[in-house]
Amino acid sequence: ASFKCGIIKPGATYDGVTPVFQIKGIDGAPGAHGATGTEGTPGASGKPVFCNCCNTQPAGYPGVASNGSNGSNGQPGSNGKSGTLSPNVDIYIKDLQLKSLIINSVSGNGGKGGDGGTGGHGGAGGSGGNGIICALIYDLPTKGADGGNGANGGNGGNGGNAIDGGGTVNFNWETTLQESPVIIAQPLLSSPGEAGDGGYPGAGGVSGRSGIIYTVVVTSYSTPGNPGKQGTSPGSEGSRGTVAQNPGTIQLNPNPNSN
Repeated sequence: ASFKCGIIKPGATYDGVTPVFQIKGIDGAPGAHGATGTEGTPGASGKPVFCNCCNTQPAGYPGVASNGSNGSNGQPGSNGKSGTLSPNVDIYIKDLQLKSLIINSVSGNGGKGGDGGTGGHGGAGGSGGNGIICALIYDLPTKGADGGNGANGGNGGNGGNAIDGGGTVNFNWETTLQESPVIIAQPLLSSPGEAGDGGYPGAGGVSGRSGIIYTVVVTSYSTPGNPGKQGTSPGSEGSRGTVAQNPGTIQLNPNPNSN
């Protein structure tokens, strides 16, 4: 890229501190977040029973409930991308009328790593089948089933790397001021991308409720299932991107031979 200008002079709002020229590479894109793990499938509830046609005995037995399935792990986040190098730029000012001027150049920063996905929750346990009384014959309810276990969180992605080096800026100027302007060149180092966070573990599935049997005197219950366990661990944090060692170059060329 190139930039040519006849006169640059201070305006009413110029603070004398903000860089007049800022040459910068493009920052790296952040990594995508990991997908959440799939939730476990709920367990089937136990089927209740009914009295036979003559209401003398149960027609079968209460069904047994099934456990909820476990959730799946969260997916890892993807790595952040590296930035791009600062471009090569030629600047020529025919008459620089600022007493001082700041120019900086920096490559693009690394993108943040994507966060790990949350672990899938465990599926709920099925409810126990209800019991029944037919005449004086009891068919007791069945136990509620256990909830599925939650899954682990996904790992965070690594941050994008800072770009080492960069392009060359040739800053050429002339001036009609009696004293030559003070030119402050600031070649800067780009920053590495931050690490992605690890995903959270998934919660355990809720326990299946107990089956019930209704009587005239008292209502009785079987035992409920056990809740599933939470995922055992969150995902690991990713790594921060590597640090840049060298900035780009800014060359100052007063009174160049140029038209």
